[in-house]
Amino acid sequence: MSGYSTSSSALVIGIEPGRPRVGAAAERELGSGVEVLPEIVETRARQRPWWLHPAFVVSIILTFLTGAGALAFWIVSMVTDDSVKVSNLTIGAEAGNVTLRWDGPDAPYSLYQVSADGAVSDLTQLVRGTTASIFSAAGLFDDGSCFVVRPAVRTGEVSLDAATLQSQNGAGVCVSDAR
Repeated sequence: MSGYSTSSSALVIGIEPGRPRVGAAAERELGSGVEVLPEIVETRARQRPWWLHPAFVVSIILTFLTGAGALAFWIVSMVTDDSVKVSNLTIGAEAGNVTLRWDGPDAPYSLYQVSADGAVSDLTQLVRGTTASIFSAAGLFDDGSCFVVRPAVRTGEVSLDAATLQSQNGAGVCVSDAR
């Protein structure tokens, strides 16, 4: 009986004269000797600096946008503020000098002198609160002059037209009204 070893009672396969041994192939190493997957080595997680953390970056951006929005809203509200309005503009004349008085909140105002020929002069530097004193010696007005007072944030054409004055929250008065 070929294939059986007589020296032992166990069955041995692949032992036959002239044939290669089956067990020899099993003893040889298969592969290159390099491990297929590297060993997993635990590394310590690197901590981000606090200023590079996404939550901090987002909060800084949102803070900046909120501040910019508030500033823009404040500027727009100051430019278009309708609460500043000139009312009860009066003119008084004493010894040739003219004093203008009006009612309104504590805000900056512009004062313009309009000549009889329509020429406009800016006299804003003479405004003190809600009054303005114009001295005759300065030669800034004559008997045909009129004055326009309006909030300083208002721009546009200076006119004695009632509709224009009302749209600019201003008021006008003439020197002839004082005498």
